[in-house]
Amino acid sequence: MIPVMSSPAVSIPAPRDLRLDVLRGLCLLNMVLVHLLEHNPAVPWAVNEVLIHWLRFAAGGFVFASGLCIGAIHYHRSLKPGKRLSTHVSLFRRAGIVLIVHYFSTLLALVLMAAYGRPILHGPQMVLDTLRFWIGMDLLVFYVLMLAASPLVIEFVRKVGVLPVMVASASIYVFSIGNPYLGLYPLEQKFPVLYWQFIYVSGICGGVLLPKFDQLTSAGKWRLFAGGMTVALGIAVLGAIQKHYDLRWHALLDASFTDFPGLEAARYMGLTIAVGVLVDRVLAARSAGYTTRTLALLGSWTLPLWVAHGPIVEYV
Repeated sequence: MIPVMSSPAVSIPAPRDLRLDVLRGLCLLNMVLVHLLEHNPAVPWAVNEVLIHWLRFAAGGFVFASGLCIGAIHYHRSLKPGKRLSTHVSLFRRAGIVLIVHYFSTLLALVLMAAYGRPILHGPQMVLDTLRFWIGMDLLVFYVLMLAASPLVIEFVRKVGVLPVMVASASIYVFSIGNPYLGLYPLEQKFPVLYWQFIYVSGICGGVLLPKFDQLTSAGKWRLFAGGMTVALGIAVLGAIQKHYDLRWHALLDASFTDFPGLEAARYMGLTIAVGVLVDRVLAARSAGYTTRTLALLGSWTLPLWVAHGPIVEYV
């Protein structure tokens, strides 16, 4: 563990794990970088290919890291005497906060559209569609649903363990292929819940197993890093060859948010795990310097920064 160092006084709360905040901070920077590059037609082809397609981990990284925080913090907190109910209530409260942010940011986007002269047709209907999740900030709706479901996932992990929960999550993904929608279409065009829940639940299970990761030797952690990078880059290269040479090796290599094939899920998870291990190793070798503190600060404010970056990228 690489927590923030603090006084040994018994009365203070447990220190934050810097790795979780730094990982989310890196996801935020990667997201902004990818969106800026996507809006810049002058980006060289090689840069576009590598940074936007091969090394893009923001979306999957955010989802995995969010689940990781639930497993690393809330699951272990729920194991403490008298903390089970309060832990679950805090997750429901967090889901409510994200829901409010979703409504506010979506309605603000409508106001900005009008301010920039973009036509808004059927305004009252758009407000109604926002309230029932048909339009808006797609990833925020996903988080509302996943945060609300997190207490149930935690309870299943407590009852049956990590492996059966992972199998159940993967089964939902497999059986949803071709029909991954929950009635939120078209909002789910980018993040179908029944697909992307697998990344989130994998993150929860990863957080539950984080103490076992901490018990690995440095060499073992570097082997995990190498394995994650090998999986991620191998899938990325195969997908690039298939795309650019118009080959059709397998539909699983046709990466998209909507279809979210299994190999794209594996690429996201492999790359995010590799980045997470790298964060762990860098923080283990160095004290918490300015860069680390800055990334951790960004990572602790991902929700408002993620909401704010949309209008900035879109209108500035």
